[in-house]
Amino acid sequence: MNIRLRITWHKEILGDQTKYSCPLQILDRKLVHRSSDANVFLTSIDLEQPEIWRLGVRIPWLPEHSFPVGEVSLAAGAETYRQCGLAMTHIGLGVPIEYPFTMQNITFAWASTPPQHVGQDPFHCFASIRIRGFKAKQGIPCYVSVALHLNDENGTPLATGAGIFQCLTPDQYQKYQKACGRAGSLQPDGSPSAD
Repeated sequence: MNIRLRITWHKEILGDQTKYSCPLQILDRKLVHRSSDANVFLTSIDLEQPEIWRLGVRIPWLPEHSFPVGEVSLAAGAETYRQCGLAMTHIGLGVPIEYPFTMQNITFAWASTPPQHVGQDPFHCFASIRIRGFKAKQGIPCYVSVALHLNDENGTPLATGAGIFQCLTPDQYQKYQKACGRAGSLQPDGSPSAD
């Protein structure tokens, strides 16, 4: 699979301030199971050490997720974790793009206060994701346990996360959806729909 994209971060020194910026390029949206490029937070992915991946992250300003105004929301942080795990399993472990995932035992927390957007600009940081363990079935990972660290450009810790990505074949996922019910399959009163 040749979907790898490497982006160079630009460092600009203005007096006593250092500003990092990233071209407006992102990873292929298929790697993170998104239907729109606007919802892709990742700009790069590189193998740093065996089983450790470094990813460039660009969290867009989402006014509906910024409480208080300007704060990078916990939901945006958790979505960053999800995208990092998916990209790493597809690129690093060779899981086919069309294979869906479920996630279990997810934790994500900011190290202290949530980072802040400057105006309406995206928030840039780096992620390091480490494979803690995995099981494979027929040569394809079906269970991947990972740990995540988000850091700013100076290496200051911003957040940590952990959890399990379970990879399913498309057929397994269809059965899973059928057993659990589909989104939108409930009527307004909460009872199952007839379809």
